[in-house]
Amino acid sequence: MSHEELAYSTYVYQYNTGRFEKARRHAEKALNIMTKLLPSNHLLLASSQRVLALILEEIAIDHTDKKKSHDMLVRAEELHLSAVNLAISAFGEKNVQTAKHYGNLGRLYQTMEKFELAEKMHLNAINIKESLLGKDDYEVALSIGHLASLYNYDLEQFEKAETLYLRSIEIGVKLFGPSYTGLEYDYRGLIRVYQETQDWNKVFEYTYKLRDWKDLRRAREGDSSQETSILSSQQSPKPIFKVIQSVISLAANATTITNTSNSEAKEAAGATSDSHRLQRSLSESSSASAASTSSMSVSPPP
Repeated sequence: MSHEELAYSTYVYQYNTGRFEKARRHAEKALNIMTKLLPSNHLLLASSQRVLALILEEIAIDHTDKKKSHDMLVRAEELHLSAVNLAISAFGEKNVQTAKHYGNLGRLYQTMEKFELAEKMHLNAINIKESLLGKDDYEVALSIGHLASLYNYDLEQFEKAETLYLRSIEIGVKLFGPSYTGLEYDYRGLIRVYQETQDWNKVFEYTYKLRDWKDLRRAREGDSSQETSILSSQQSPKPIFKVIQSVISLAANATTITNTSNSEAKEAAGATSDSHRLQRSLSESSSASAASTSSMSVSPPP
């Protein structure tokens, strides 16, 4: 299991850089070991297959060799399908783990441009999760966001995308509050929807909502830093020159934040092309990681 954990940790850590080869090596090794030790229908194989499939998909997206990219995507599909079948054998189809595997398949089919299959997988995930967890669960919001991304960036069904983004925002705010990290993807997605439909009043409305969200995140992160600083200073007094340096640094940061917030409204409208990639970072995750995203910067998390 240590290789699988290393693979996934490296995948998450390097998500923004796109450097996944080390993660791939650990994932391949983990799956090889598990395959040798366990029977072919053992549920633990599903987890190793999922991790490797996620990594292969990300490598394929940026690969310059089309044939190698295609081969990696095909292998990722085989791994995800095997994981789905193992989950169904162990839990049945009406199970959250099965739904998560459907969600990951949906994301993969988006990458493969098999959009009808992608929609079907996302709808399967949503229907199963709603029937088991209720309509306002975090897991439901995650799958709704994936389907909204498909409608927005791939199928250009903007009315459907808008409805889903707004529902995802409602659930996120209700569960985690207005500074919840996952809201960034929904706000950026909505900005693109309104740009494409030329609803400029809504573009500005959600540009400013995104700016306000960023301010809330900064304030939250600042409070956390201050807490750490206070606890640290209680443990051992700082020399006076260190205190002076801290004050100067805080003043400089405050100036930077002010300047940044003034330019954010302009930048947000032009930054939506990145949010398709950002949306991918919310792959189907474990329950434990779901709750943690409310207090940390979301990278990937499956």
